[in-house]
Amino acid sequence: ELAGAEAPGAPEPRPPDSASTEVPAGPDAVPEPPAAPLSEGAPTHGWAIQVAAYEDPDQADAEVERLSGQGYAAYRTAALVAGRTWHRVRIGGYDSREDAEAAREALQDQLGVTDLIVARAP
Repeated sequence: ELAGAEAPGAPEPRPPDSASTEVPAGPDAVPEPPAAPLSEGAPTHGWAIQVAAYEDPDQADAEVERLSGQGYAAYRTAALVAGRTWHRVRIGGYDSREDAEAAREALQDQLGVTDLIVARAP
């Protein structure tokens, strides 16, 4: 054997965690959260109705624009779910859950969908 050679299968030496500035890569890495998780006009509190969710922020922005053009208070928010960023399209800020539930029922009829979700805003 060569002097100083490590045994096969031995882990590669690493600096202590306090000295490491590397961002982990690979299947166990946690992705960075999106830089701008909220679109303009997003409420900071209250309740909202989730209309859709997309992995592509451009698709989410297009849906926000479409709904806003129809007079809805639509916005986009991002969430990290199982290591993937989802861009949620929501309509809100309702003051109470009851107000949001009533609006959800009306929106289901207006938009022709049945799977809208009431959630805390943003």
